[in-house]
Amino acid sequence: MLAFSVSFFALALGAVSAFALPATDTTSMKRADLGPWCNGLGIGAIGDQADFKLTAYNTTGGPNVNATGAPLVLAPSPSYPNGLSVYALSTYATYPHDDYPTMSIVNGRLFPKGRYPAAGAGVATGEEVEFVAGPFTRAAYYPQQYCVVAETSSHAQSHENLLAVNGDVAGFSLCALGSQYHVVYKPTSGKKYDLQSCYSIFLQVIRAE
Repeated sequence: MLAFSVSFFALALGAVSAFALPATDTTSMKRADLGPWCNGLGIGAIGDQADFKLTAYNTTGGPNVNATGAPLVLAPSPSYPNGLSVYALSTYATYPHDDYPTMSIVNGRLFPKGRYPAAGAGVATGEEVEFVAGPFTRAAYYPQQYCVVAETSSHAQSHENLLAVNGDVAGFSLCALGSQYHVVYKPTSGKKYDLQSCYSIFLQVIRAE
């Protein structure tokens, strides 16, 4: 379930200006420019990051499909009111389509790039990592929660940069939901996904070629 209320999204849809990413160099930011969404991540924290893909790297000691982990894509979730489209972060193996081939982080916000304008919704304990697409207008409506940690930092136990949310790289899992596997933040009981199927992952940030 989205962390935002329907009324919040209705406000976003009611705005009149056209949606656009901020005009900025999204390759990297200086340490002095990092926001609080990168707090606690140490000297390896990176600010803005452009044009990358996400993969799920199994951290339980189980097998990985390759050295960088399972490719992830945006899979449609049930429609929400007010014309919004909601997407979950799913493995490509269980949803073999990719309408949003790359992503960027700008000022702590996560933006998939693809068929329609889209942005990362709020991430909450026990919930899927979700994205919203539709005729919304301003990047400022979406939460500043995301940061990248360099693979050379003490947080990165793999060979690729990692995605963090609220300063946490270790809270993500893959969980079965129907025929798909979705990324969930700190899985809990009483949700639609199968809690017994969940296993811990890192979200690896892979530079798009």
